[in-house]
Amino acid sequence: MQKKSILIVEDDTAIRESLSEALLMRGFNTILASQGREALSQLGSAGNKIDLILLDLMMPVMTGWEFLDELHRDATASNIPVIIVSAVDAKDLKHPVADVIAKPIELGRLFAALSKLLGPGQPAAEGAPEEGFVLATSERALLKKLGARITEKLQEKGKSSDWLAAEASVARSTLREILSGRSNPRILTVHSLSKALGYGHVCELLKDL
Repeated sequence: MQKKSILIVEDDTAIRESLSEALLMRGFNTILASQGREALSQLGSAGNKIDLILLDLMMPVMTGWEFLDELHRDATASNIPVIIVSAVDAKDLKHPVADVIAKPIELGRLFAALSKLLGPGQPAAEGAPEEGFVLATSERALLKKLGARITEKLQEKGKSSDWLAAEASVARSTLREILSGRSNPRILTVHSLSKALGYGHVCELLKDL
């Protein structure tokens, strides 16, 4: 079975690269673009067969709204399913899309949408994430709250941040900065902490923020 290719159009480098990593582990090919004009160039490349587009809306140079306008001027490209992945309200879109997923991106929700639109795809790699959230680097306040909640959970378990770092294969100094809220890490993917705390618990923490 040929791998499906997904075009990720996202200006936040951390989100773009982490989504790509997660999708590659789930058996997809990925093509990356940092804004709409670059995405149009990728679509026009003879070597790119794109099966689905993940599209942010707020981007420099060419926004997601402008990209959709251009996409629908091409009779062939307009048939490619588009999933909006954005923190802004997408209710006023002029063009139909396959789905809308709010940020922070819940991986389980995304994978379910991809399975519905593209089928099961290739077998996932060992250790591929099933659930979790992908957070942008700008979400420092959210990271600080998450760090405080994880610290509370560690205290409940009688565990230290060093124990969590070892369990989750995260550098101790990096984890301490995340938990203290002092850092602005490139990315925090919840699946990196899953071995220690479990996906379900961390997802519930995020939903309660």
